[in-house]
Amino acid sequence: MINIILQRKKDEILNIYEELLSAKNLKPSKNINATFSELVAIVQDTPIEHSRDILDNIEIRKIQDDLRRMSSRAESELELFWVKNVLKSQNAEKILKFFPYYSNYEKMSDLEIKSMQLCDVHKGHKALFVGSGPLPLSSIMMARKCGISIDNLDMDDESCKLSKELIKKIGLSNKIKTIKGNILDIQDLSNYQTIFIAALAGENDEEKVKIIDHIVARSKTDTHIVMRSVSGLGVLLYPEISSTHLKNIKVIRRSKSPRDIINNIIIGKIK
Repeated sequence: MINIILQRKKDEILNIYEELLSAKNLKPSKNINATFSELVAIVQDTPIEHSRDILDNIEIRKIQDDLRRMSSRAESELELFWVKNVLKSQNAEKILKFFPYYSNYEKMSDLEIKSMQLCDVHKGHKALFVGSGPLPLSSIMMARKCGISIDNLDMDDESCKLSKELIKKIGLSNKIKTIKGNILDIQDLSNYQTIFIAALAGENDEEKVKIIDHIVARSKTDTHIVMRSVSGLGVLLYPEISSTHLKNIKVIRRSKSPRDIINNIIIGKIK
């Protein structure tokens, strides 16, 4: 019976891939939203012990990287769509909370904030968020709940422009700064006590390793590094943080997220 269920899930994933491949674009729409909701449901509902059978399938292996790239593009398009709506609205705070994954961001941020508050090394935190995107909800929540100062870093011109406008509109320009740039071009990160790496920072294992190694080499010892990873079928959506990524990091906490959240959180200190 379990083999039949797993085969059905493989077929569903392949069908989803074909639907996305044939789509004109990945901007939010009734069909695109429904297709990704279906994919997310499969990821969430498949126990980790059964995910390997699906991921080892030769057809799934062939499409995994491409499916992850499309998921990344769709997530960026969703954020762009929402931040533009927020900026046009008269009640930005209200519209912001209608973002489909707002509660997920809140739960993840709460886990990260709790871990930072337990820190016995730093009295205050100056944070860098790598890959903040056009809708930097995590930074917004942390700045408000902790009062910490955060630099958002993103490579995309439009994302930075919209992010700056949003931060100004909701009155957080004194706490959050938006920087356009590539983390790999920044040679000194010693000013930061905590560095967050977004789940979408680095589309594959090679890129993720390069980013983490660069940060480790240019940060002070005991700098906190907070990474959002995945397990099981979550690798169809985001790269997984493995032991390869953590060779120069002392892991101090792994937070298993609730079932309705795909990402889990790894918090470490740079050796």
